[in-house]
Amino acid sequence: MLVKGIFTNISGSTGGVTASRNKGGQYLRARTTPVNPNSTRQQLARSRFTNANNGWSTLTAAQRTLWNDFAALQAWVNALGDPIQLSGQQAYVGSYSALASAGLTPVAVPPAPNTRPASLVIPAFAPAIAATNAGTFTAGTLTAADIYVIGVSPPLPPGITSYKGPYRIGEVSDGDSTSTDFSTNVYSAIVAAHGAPTIGQRFALRITAVLATGQYSNPAVRISGPTVA
Repeated sequence: MLVKGIFTNISGSTGGVTASRNKGGQYLRARTTPVNPNSTRQQLARSRFTNANNGWSTLTAAQRTLWNDFAALQAWVNALGDPIQLSGQQAYVGSYSALASAGLTPVAVPPAPNTRPASLVIPAFAPAIAATNAGTFTAGTLTAADIYVIGVSPPLPPGITSYKGPYRIGEVSDGDSTSTDFSTNVYSAIVAAHGAPTIGQRFALRITAVLATGQYSNPAVRISGPTVA
């Protein structure tokens, strides 16, 4: 059911109804309960979250204070784009999860400087999925010690121009990747997440840059062109 003139922006579920929004406007739909196959990927994600919270419990009071101060100076937004304030624990868990996803070692103290610097802006990329060429990629200022984490959506229906999630982490790419390297890793990420794509399929790709210091970027999302091979 399309909703007009009642709410300006609502999201979430209550009772048996879920409110959401797409390019057609606000709408309501029946609430569904997602399946829980307890896949290996889900187990890994839950393990990272559990380990992150366990890690917080082992920090000293001084280290927790550093994370609280770090969180107070960060600019965060929720799924609706509204500014929110994270706790020190939430900031630590976010950093821990980003580092663990990138295969890097989590840190006990927040990174300095305690901001998301311009060097972590995601480089430009225009994906067109193929085994040997996933489009163009303009390298940023990251180094070989840094990591791009590549998240992949399920295959998208025709006409979809935006996608919020969920994503599966399929692959990582070194911070100094060339266009060819990055293209290969994007294709590998899709194969790891969903198997080899078929001609004409499109995907949303979410790229997050992660530094060994614990800094990580806002994700950049691009919709790929149709698979050509």
